[in-house]
Amino acid sequence: MHPRLLPLLLLATTCMAADIDVEQVHQTQRALRIVAANQLQAPSTALELIEAIGTDPATIHAWVHQRTAWIPYQGSLRGAQGVLLDRHGNHCDRAVLLAEALRAAGHTVVLVQGEPATTRPEPTQGNAGEQPVAPPVSDATLTALAAELEISRE
Repeated sequence: MHPRLLPLLLLATTCMAADIDVEQVHQTQRALRIVAANQLQAPSTALELIEAIGTDPATIHAWVHQRTAWIPYQGSLRGAQGVLLDRHGNHCDRAVLLAEALRAAGHTVVLVQGEPATTRPEPTQGNAGEQPVAPPVSDATLTALAAELEISRE
C-alpha cells in the first residue's frame, strides 16, 4: 500500500464503522477515489517531479512556486520530500525542493544562506551609488575617432 493512502484508509474505515447513511458512505468512497488517484499521480521525489514536468529550469521554478504553498516556521523541517508530499513548506524547505529538482534535472545548484541587508552601503569617493552613463556620441565624433585610430567604419 502506498504510504500516502494510509490516512485515506483510516478515514474510510471510520466512516464505515460509524452509523452513517449509505449514500454518505458512497459519496465518501467517490471522494476518496478521486483523492487517491490524485495522490498516486503526484510526484513524491525530485526525480519523479522532473520525469513529470521536464528539465527546463523556468518550468521547475514555476512548478515549485505555483504548486507549493508557503507556511511560516523556522529552519528546515520538511525537506524536499516533505514539501512534495503535502505541498507546504517555508522558504528554506521550498528552496531545498527547488535545488533538488534542479539537480535531478542536471543543473548545477548552490544554496546560500544569509541575512538581507538592512541598510544601503554608503557610496565611496568616485562612486555616487549609481552606474556611470556615457554621454551620447555624435556620428562626426565617431568618424574622427576612427580616422585617428586608423579604423575603417565600414
